[in-house]
Amino acid sequence: MIKNKWIQWILIALPALALLGSGFSKLAGTEQVVKGLTALGVGPYITLIGVIEVVIVGLYLLPVTRNIGFFLICSYLGGAIIAHLAHGEPVTSPVVLLSFVWVVMFLTKPGLFLPSKPL
Repeated sequence: MIKNKWIQWILIALPALALLGSGFSKLAGTEQVVKGLTALGVGPYITLIGVIEVVIVGLYLLPVTRNIGFFLICSYLGGAIIAHLAHGEPVTSPVVLLSFVWVVMFLTKPGLFLPSKPL
C-alpha cells in the first residue's frame, strides 16, 4: 500500500483526468468523438454517455464513494472494450486505462481485493 497521500492522489488523478477529458469531449460534441461514436452506433446517446462518464469520475474522486466509482469505471470501460471489439476498433486505450485503474486501486486500497474472512 502506498502511504504517501500525494502519490496516492496523483495516481488516482491520472485516470480520472483521462476519463474527464473523454467525458467533456463528449459533452462538447467534438467532431472526432461524434464521428467515432456514431460509427459505433451510439450517436444519439453521446451527451448521456458524457454525463455518465463525468458522474462516474466524480464518484471515483471522492474518497467516500471511491469503491463504487471504481466498479462503475470497470463496468464503463468493459462496455467500451466490448463496443470496440464488436466494431473492429482497436481496444488499446480502454484496456490500458482499465489496467491502470486496477493497479492504482490495488496500490491505494489493497483490502478491496482481499477476502475479509476465509470461507
